[in-house]
Amino acid sequence: MVTEEAVKVVAEYWDTRIANAVASVFIGSLNNLNILITGDSGVGKTTYAYYGLKVGYIKYLIKDRCLRYGGVYCVEKLVEQDVDDEVKRSPRYLTRDELAVIRRRALKQRLYDALDGLEMGYNIKVSYGSLCFGPDCTKPDGIDKVLRPAMFISGDDIDAMSELLAKVLRGEVKPPKALLLDDALYREQYWDPDYRKLYRLIRRVIIHHRVSIPLMIATAIGRNMVMKDYVTAARNVDAAERFYTVRYSDGTEHRKAYVRYWWWRKIYVSRKEFSYEDNRNNYNIRVGFTVDDEDAIPKEAAFKMPKWFEEAHLARRRAYLLRSVEKYLAERKAGNEAEGA
Repeated sequence: MVTEEAVKVVAEYWDTRIANAVASVFIGSLNNLNILITGDSGVGKTTYAYYGLKVGYIKYLIKDRCLRYGGVYCVEKLVEQDVDDEVKRSPRYLTRDELAVIRRRALKQRLYDALDGLEMGYNIKVSYGSLCFGPDCTKPDGIDKVLRPAMFISGDDIDAMSELLAKVLRGEVKPPKALLLDDALYREQYWDPDYRKLYRLIRRVIIHHRVSIPLMIATAIGRNMVMKDYVTAARNVDAAERFYTVRYSDGTEHRKAYVRYWWWRKIYVSRKEFSYEDNRNNYNIRVGFTVDDEDAIPKEAAFKMPKWFEEAHLARRRAYLLRSVEKYLAERKAGNEAEGA
């Protein structure tokens, strides 16, 4: 049975830049994109990457079933019809905010039926069972199981992901459409023996990006901490918490916390300068960055990372930190023994 949390999360991510990018990759209209999500620790980088990937894949499935079977899966078409009906019944012109509220309400209603179809199958052989969103999910659901081999989360994924990438580069297996690399590209991790093979393979994948894996989504605290090859090839997305005043349907206003995700785009700025020595105009071209798009996700419990994902993620980070501490202690002990000899 479709839960209220599932509909809420899918509806919130439905029109986001990241979900649309993922859906485009699975549809086949986008074949070359690297994303690097940066921001303070705990702000919601990995959560955005995970739900962006999951909802984007769900959007692809629903669109594909709309083309094949029609009916409740044609969410966009049905939402447009619902909004048009509301507009026709209104005795006055509706404001942009009112239209947005109507569309959001219609989207949630139509998504409920479409998600129910994904869970139950509706006379289609493929069904995904109960879909789970939020911090109470203790195990991967049907959608997670499909995407899980391409998610770098737990300590076991270091070897599994390395083997997957090696087979992809050798042409032994079909490459995944998307990779989720959670805190996997820090430069310092190159010196960790467990990460070194994975680090090298990812560099090779970046070189042959278009013929191997069309989408990679990575997270990190800062760009300067990530392997340079990926930073150069990636679109940077900055994450930060912001508070906004939200007006509810009853007219009341409340301060609400959101996490904003700014998508940056590289631009070239040409500046005209006159050279008195050459007696002519020169053009100084510089590289700059501008915000191309942005997403806003409410900072609420329903949008938190699933429990199974969080536990696997933290266990891997603890294991890496423990190896780093043990290496430091061993080097310090060896240094002290050398001094005492």
